[in-house]
Amino acid sequence: MARSLSALIFVVVGLGLPSVISAAPSCATLVPPQTRLNGVARTVEPEDLAAIRDIGPTGVSPIDAPIMSVSPDGSRVAFHMWQARPDENRYCVGLFTIQLGQPRSLRQLDQGGELIRGKSSYGGFAPRRTGFAAAVAPKWSPSGRRLAYLRRDKDQIDIWLIEGDGPAHRLIDAGYDIDSFDWVAEDRLRFSGRPGLADAEADITRRGRQGYAYDQSFAPTRGLKPLVREPLPVVEMIFDLTTGERRMPTPEELRPSDAAKVLMSAQGHRAERVAVTDRLDSRTRLDLQMTNGRRLICPDVVCDGIRQMWWTADGRQLIFLKQEAQAPEMGLYRLATDTTSGMANPERIFHTTDALKGCAYTPTHLVCGFETATHPRTLVRIDLSTGILDPVFDPNPEFSTFRFGAVERLRWRNSRGIETFGSLVLPPDYSGGRLPLVVVGYDARGFLRGGTGDEYPVHALSAKGFAVLVYEQPPGVGRSSGARTSLEAEQIDRQDWADKRSVLSSLETVIDRLVARGLVDARRVGLTGFSYGRSTAQFAAVNSGHFTVMSVSGCCEDIYSAATWGPAGAAYMKSLGYPDAAEVDQAFWGPYSMILNASRLKIPTLIQISDDELLSSLQSFHALKRAESPVDMIVFPDERHVKWQPAHRLAMYRRNIAWFDYWLLDRQDLYGYDEDYQRWDVLKRTVKPN
Repeated sequence: MARSLSALIFVVVGLGLPSVISAAPSCATLVPPQTRLNGVARTVEPEDLAAIRDIGPTGVSPIDAPIMSVSPDGSRVAFHMWQARPDENRYCVGLFTIQLGQPRSLRQLDQGGELIRGKSSYGGFAPRRTGFAAAVAPKWSPSGRRLAYLRRDKDQIDIWLIEGDGPAHRLIDAGYDIDSFDWVAEDRLRFSGRPGLADAEADITRRGRQGYAYDQSFAPTRGLKPLVREPLPVVEMIFDLTTGERRMPTPEELRPSDAAKVLMSAQGHRAERVAVTDRLDSRTRLDLQMTNGRRLICPDVVCDGIRQMWWTADGRQLIFLKQEAQAPEMGLYRLATDTTSGMANPERIFHTTDALKGCAYTPTHLVCGFETATHPRTLVRIDLSTGILDPVFDPNPEFSTFRFGAVERLRWRNSRGIETFGSLVLPPDYSGGRLPLVVVGYDARGFLRGGTGDEYPVHALSAKGFAVLVYEQPPGVGRSSGARTSLEAEQIDRQDWADKRSVLSSLETVIDRLVARGLVDARRVGLTGFSYGRSTAQFAAVNSGHFTVMSVSGCCEDIYSAATWGPAGAAYMKSLGYPDAAEVDQAFWGPYSMILNASRLKIPTLIQISDDELLSSLQSFHALKRAESPVDMIVFPDERHVKWQPAHRLAMYRRNIAWFDYWLLDRQDLYGYDEDYQRWDVLKRTVKPN
């Protein structure tokens, strides 16, 4: 029987610091228990996953996306921590610090505000909030006496400040979202945002009084009025903490344009990652230019895949973190720059098959986010001399008490020879025999939470008796074929649906292997899909006999979809190789279209879709219903492509477990809703035995 995490009582002791802010009653569980958790070990419930305490960005984020900040003296770490409250459909957010080497020194400096969600843009439109938590981290001033951070209140992001042991207070209210900031001196901050966005949106509202011309500013899947289009300038400003003055930055105060790929040491040494070829999948080498004129080269065989790098204070060593040749393995390396030869020879300090995120450098340690397949992100530090990993802070100690099934890392190649990997999660009490399988994509690194988009609760599914395969999206056909631009790669991917065929081949290959091993029942295989995974499921429904039931996070890319994306979206899709939005090209759409293949699609399919994407799904859904295909669609209000509301996430978790329970195990579990089962009983009567 499911239990709500909010019903559990944890005792917090050992903090004992006067600067700890008392949590509001509904946010009492934001601060994790500091005592040992006793009791009978149990399996993971969807409520446990929905109430994870998070540090840093969620979703598929770059390895170097910031998650915390280390003080200049290397003694303290500052970070935001947040927790979803599905019962109230909101988030609890707090600012914390902890002393390195003192695991019981957690201090809460601020609590309140709204979750800062990331932003994305496409098709020439201005950025818009997504459902993922943004990559924002507090930042120490050069002296370490001040801590500045972003906080969102009443739907606006401002800069807040804490000085010494003083209270948190709002420092900069720009009148618009502040997207990023940095310290340029002890008394000066540089911040950036888009002040023209509010005026542009107000202008759209005013123009609505006379009606809108339907033009490039429309994207109907994102709303039925014009959207703000680029260019919308990003403005950088300097704020002086002493005078309160705001001004434009001097040239010396601007961020270098090549800062992302070039790293300068205090002595003026230069480290730069350089692509070996002009292909998208080019390997990279590392070039080091020393101030004495010497040049060192670390060839691509050794230094390909660097994700983060740091100079030591004396400039004699470069520390770097890289993706090893066999993903998802990662390695931490030390490279001496005082060699007499021109060839660098880095030494590996640390190696892991788990996930490191957002690492920060200190002279003795690297402080990182760290995830395993069965434990959410923690903070750890890695000794740069010995490579020993030590814990710093665990936001979710409850997960150390849960019972998980065995997790096996798999690696395989598809019919094109493209390699990928994944993890097979077995039920905690598995003792042999063939299991129903649920396939979840398309990111198999780190903690196996809910797949990309976070809608399919991996360990809660496993606890209910399913084997769960979490697969990593294989490299795209276009990128693997030598494409030199993203547009060229996308065009290659869509030639005879080459990339869809490649991904499907990967899934069929690994499923066949699991069946051959006697682990999986080939008659009971479920497929899930979010975003590209959703389109993979659509292609599989038309072209594969491997899947018994599906659950997807949206629907559907089809004959008329481009028209619902607006004129700019339709033009972009045509540039990728799609037919014109008004053209029914059966040769192109035949292997993929739900509309053209509706009469033969009898795989039970659950669609849990955001209202944002409903419009583009209606024709395909109508075609499936008319053909009496067993399809059920749930629409979530005020949602984006990535759904962000905590109540919705928990509802999707529970319904997905109930759906696979119903079709693969022929049972009606407590996770389901009565009205769901009533609809599904009607659908089941339309399904012929396979």
